[in-house]
Amino acid sequence: PTGRPSRSLNNYLADCFLDLIHQSFLHPATTCTNCSCDNCSNNNHPNNNSEPAPSEPNSTAHESWFRNRIPAKVSVSIPFLTLLKDSQEPGMLEGYGPIPPEQARELAAGATSWHRILTDPEKGTLLSIGRQSYKPPADMVRLVRLKDPVCTGIGCDTPARTCEIDHTIPFHQNHYSPDGTLLPKGETSVENLRPRSKYCHRLKDDPSTGWTVEPEGLGITKTTTPTGRVYLHTQNEEDLPAPF
Repeated sequence: PTGRPSRSLNNYLADCFLDLIHQSFLHPATTCTNCSCDNCSNNNHPNNNSEPAPSEPNSTAHESWFRNRIPAKVSVSIPFLTLLKDSQEPGMLEGYGPIPPEQARELAAGATSWHRILTDPEKGTLLSIGRQSYKPPADMVRLVRLKDPVCTGIGCDTPARTCEIDHTIPFHQNHYSPDGTLLPKGETSVENLRPRSKYCHRLKDDPSTGWTVEPEGLGITKTTTPTGRVYLHTQNEEDLPAPF
């Protein structure tokens, strides 16, 4: 489905098997110290005495493996209407491709965490993940760099491919209005992200420099220098290709 050469189920099973072996060396299970199972062969076990060990549910030697297991993360994108069973548009399994809507709904029902994702209604490109994550996904980064091929710092022509991806409205730092009102922190979105070289990024984020960068409208950022000069930068809004 992705256009890449297909891999068999056994290939994926082999990958998982090797990952589990690798992780077992990195995170060895701890020795059981309070169990009554027959599989514990530790002669120095504290319960290895004349009295029978107390029977406690979920207190077995096998429990240590579960406590130290490595969780797997599977990313599935499912349209909102599909989730509500009002559409049969397929879900997208990261690294694989489209999956049936029934399977996507089943995976969503057992998910332990959710991320709100805003996509373009026509192209389906990723536009925002709100404040769910500081680090933008790869396809969002590609779109930001397509919209601004070079650093958006004033007078800087560093290619966007080597720039850092910066939140115009800071994601972590507090910022205030001219009257001292605390403003909402920035989101991870195409509108709030711009490529900036490391120098321009630090110049913007350090309040002692006197440089300020703030949004001025859709696709527009305003840079004010320490001397009061104002520069407006408009993001490229041409019909860009979908970032995949």
